[in-house]
Amino acid sequence: MSYSLRILLIVASLLFALALASLALAQTVSAESSGSRATTTSNNATTTWHESDDDGDEREGTTTRQKDEDERATTTRQNDEDDEGDDEDEDNEGEEHRSEVAKQVRALLMAADRDGGIGEEVREIAHEYASSSEHISDALQKLERRPVWMIFLIGTDYKNLGELRSELSTTHNQIDRLTRARDRATDSIARAALDTEIQAIMAMASSTEAFVEQNEGKFSVFGWFVRLFND
Repeated sequence: MSYSLRILLIVASLLFALALASLALAQTVSAESSGSRATTTSNNATTTWHESDDDGDEREGTTTRQKDEDERATTTRQNDEDDEGDDEDEDNEGEEHRSEVAKQVRALLMAADRDGGIGEEVREIAHEYASSSEHISDALQKLERRPVWMIFLIGTDYKNLGELRSELSTTHNQIDRLTRARDRATDSIARAALDTEIQAIMAMASSTEAFVEQNEGKFSVFGWFVRLFND
């Protein structure tokens, strides 16, 4: 590819990326201001009344004002609930991972209590697994919260992807240690419980690895530029 053609492609891509970023930013601002527009509309509703010595007119004005206050309260509460719902959707992957890990750790500790020969080792692995998995949950949440326009322009969050890969390596090491402990277990129930949790941990690790690969493969303008000049 000639140098002039590369420059032309770069300029065109930059203009296209800026247009998309402006559109995404405008949509974000519009979404954030929707709640304030609803409140402003309610505030601007007719709340005045003719001042009069007539008690009926005063009661009418008070009723109108109370209605507007109720509408504002309802609108604000609805906006807060919508925001909480959006946050829950964004953090879904990380929260699900955290919840599943908590169940697995409890099951590992129960198995440790049943077999004194491997109990101390299994408890140690369970606590280490809980700690490393918390890092995984945090990284998953940060990746899910990254704006789409930022991913498109400069790419995914490679720092947290690296954190995930590092913690996944630790998880595989913990799986190996649990497997060796299971093979030495003398209590049949503890052995079966360990086998179940090992399979569950392996399945979660595979799911997280697929998540990492999916995010690493996302297109970005910056990455495209790098590949363009490296070709």
